[in-house]
Amino acid sequence: MRIRTVAAYLLAVPVFWLVPVGCRAQSSQLTDPSVRERADTLLRKMTVEEKAGQLNQASGVTVGDAMKEVSDEATEKGQVGSILWQVDVKEINRLQQVAVDRSRLHIPLLVGFDVIHGYRTVFPVPLAMASSWDPSVEEQAQSVASI
Repeated sequence: MRIRTVAAYLLAVPVFWLVPVGCRAQSSQLTDPSVRERADTLLRKMTVEEKAGQLNQASGVTVGDAMKEVSDEATEKGQVGSILWQVDVKEINRLQQVAVDRSRLHIPLLVGFDVIHGYRTVFPVPLAMASSWDPSVEEQAQSVASI
């Protein structure tokens, strides 16, 4: 029981010290009146549909009938806030131009690609590798992912 308590303490201490640092870094931006004013002004201009659209994550790829590619029309109407799984740089730039140049409020898109284990690699999730109780397994996987 004592080993678990010590392990929990050792894991919690670094997190405890990092959280205040991150909060302080953001707090100056959040308390800057001009930033807050710009955000409030933008929110007042947005329709309910545009606010909901900012929460919409569109797919950058098609998967049968389940996911369709994001349309220019939806982007222009502010119905898309972010795009996932699009890796074609030209298409990302094109969609970004649609959002910034042709939408009413000119809000840029967030673009994301879920890359946890390496861009072009396939390894077990970190929990599975940790379950091997062999740190070299994780080291080797991360070494390959970094290359």
